[in-house]
Amino acid sequence: MSLHIPPAVNKLGISVCGDSKKDLMDNIKNHIDGGYILIARSIQCSEIWSKPSDWLKIWIYILQEVNYADNKLFVKGENFFNSKEMARECRVSKDTIHKFIKWAKSATLLATRKTTRGVVISVLNYAKYQSGESYNGDTRGNTIGRIEATQGQHRSHTIIEENKDNKENKEIKKSLQKKVFENEKNETQKKEKKSDDEVVNIFFNMAEQELWTDQAYREAKQKQFYELKKNDKEKILLKMRVANNAHRSSSSTTQLLAKKIYHETVGLIQDLSLTQFPTDATG
Repeated sequence: MSLHIPPAVNKLGISVCGDSKKDLMDNIKNHIDGGYILIARSIQCSEIWSKPSDWLKIWIYILQEVNYADNKLFVKGENFFNSKEMARECRVSKDTIHKFIKWAKSATLLATRKTTRGVVISVLNYAKYQSGESYNGDTRGNTIGRIEATQGQHRSHTIIEENKDNKENKEIKKSLQKKVFENEKNETQKKEKKSDDEVVNIFFNMAEQELWTDQAYREAKQKQFYELKKNDKEKILLKMRVANNAHRSSSSTTQLLAKKIYHETVGLIQDLSLTQFPTDATG
């Protein structure tokens, strides 16, 4: 009489054996806990993309925390929030939380209603943006450069797979990969330069209003900055970012701090410029 050996039972209470058991264990291993949210590619063209980076972090946090389905307390896209807890989870100040919510309401991203211990936030159009059926399935990149790069990669992969021992095709693959890398590198450098130039322009615009009335003097100082060594420019840029952020604050104390940083930074540009390009005292 043969013995009957029962199949293994996994943690979910499902009997599995052989290949089925292996497949199930692979699925469990590859499973990502916590669920997911959908982010539309068009977010790069939306207004929030040009706002402070912390605002985007808060927005994603809210999308994660609201209900994905109706329950007894809240409907889909809605949940209870406390500004203190939000600030802690997002690692930002409560003032930043309040500024974001005020803007998001004006931008019709969300609606709120106050409660005794916090606020109920409702994400508007949640069902539309969190449904895969709302998207047209276009998973291509947003720039022509990225599309061409991806097509180049696909072409090179096909050539190599069909002609593994062909030296000429290997060279083609190497050339295409190099081109893809250079294109991506150039795009990144352009974005970084544009971002830095915007910081510099905002800084000197504000400094001209706060410290000077002479545009020619402002242009001279800005020219001095661009002539500095790379390492010195990076240090100055950090100070400029701090000054710009402080100037945007609604606090009069913080705005006074911004004015002080303007003075210090312009003075530092002058000192570094004299150090790198000393004036000939005998001339």
